[in-house]
Amino acid sequence: MKKIVRVLLPLFVVTSVLNGCKKDGAATNKQVSTKDFYIKLKVNGVAKTMTVNATTVSGVVSGVIHAMSVSAQFTSNPAAGVTIGLNDGAAYNTTTTYTGKYIEVSGITTIQTTFTYKDEDNSTYLASPAAAGTNVTLNISEVANDHFKGTFSGKLIKSGTTASFITVTDGEFYVGRSL
Repeated sequence: MKKIVRVLLPLFVVTSVLNGCKKDGAATNKQVSTKDFYIKLKVNGVAKTMTVNATTVSGVVSGVIHAMSVSAQFTSNPAAGVTIGLNDGAAYNTTTTYTGKYIEVSGITTIQTTFTYKDEDNSTYLASPAAAGTNVTLNISEVANDHFKGTFSGKLIKSGTTASFITVTDGEFYVGRSL
């Protein structure tokens, strides 16, 4: 358990830093889109696009786990949006399908992929192997010095419930590379 916490804590910190940079709902978000970065998806068949702070933060945790957080927020509500977390024992690549499962990296147990979606009404949904009935799939199609591209999908559960799910399909991202 301590190993899981040690691995998830850095990913949580990265995600919290990104969320801490958001403006409150009443403020106007002045983030300028660079290169038209975005995250697009369909939630229960309804198309959504996020372009505010569409970015990736990545690095190596505990010297062995390659950790990445892909995120963006809605223009209409910068407190809402998507965050996808990825942990793996190898550098990110375009041939691996990453899923929401527990993995072992050099004796450390961690979650490979997590997915959090906060809708415009501020309801939070998540997918993680710790959340029964949920799943997430992530594919990276392009890794460049200044950006990542890829696709994702999943079944997420509403936070605080045991049976309120959403289905995310046709997810794609083209996000700036911060670190």
